[in-house]
Amino acid sequence: MRSISFTFWLLLSFRALFTEAQVPNLLGSNCQNTSQQQQPLSSAYQTNLERILTWVSSDAYKGKVYNYRSIGITSSVYGLYDCRGDVVGYFCQFCVSNAAREAPRLCPNSVSAMVWYDYCILRYSNENFFGKVLTNPIWYVLGTKNIFNKTEIQKVGATCTTIGAFTSGTSELGTT
Repeated sequence: MRSISFTFWLLLSFRALFTEAQVPNLLGSNCQNTSQQQQPLSSAYQTNLERILTWVSSDAYKGKVYNYRSIGITSSVYGLYDCRGDVVGYFCQFCVSNAAREAPRLCPNSVSAMVWYDYCILRYSNENFFGKVLTNPIWYVLGTKNIFNKTEIQKVGATCTTIGAFTSGTSELGTT
């Protein structure tokens, strides 16, 4: 009996040596619809895009959010990644690296792309989007559980209304 138990634990410990990391779950992507999308990217833009994607892939280990700019006269590329708040270090880097590898495949010949996974988001564009409020693209993530507590739903609605009023300048946060 003791040898069977030992053998079981020994085999179980060897299994850990051969496990593979799971690919992050792709939630969606958005490729900018422009007339330039039909033409191959210029070599200068392609070089800058590859540079940005390399930077975000390598730097994602250090922090959970960052933005980059690769300068060119007509071929500037702006890039950004963000990892979920509880995802740091190697896990953030793994997700962002996967996104950087998949974005050009999902959006071929596109000067602008956004891909989001369950743990991170990656975006690049030929237009400067840093510090700008964007309302598109819109995506919905549906959960598997229903909320039946009406009071909790009303609290969320009231909080959203308060935040909306505060950001539009019609109210002060914390007042009713």
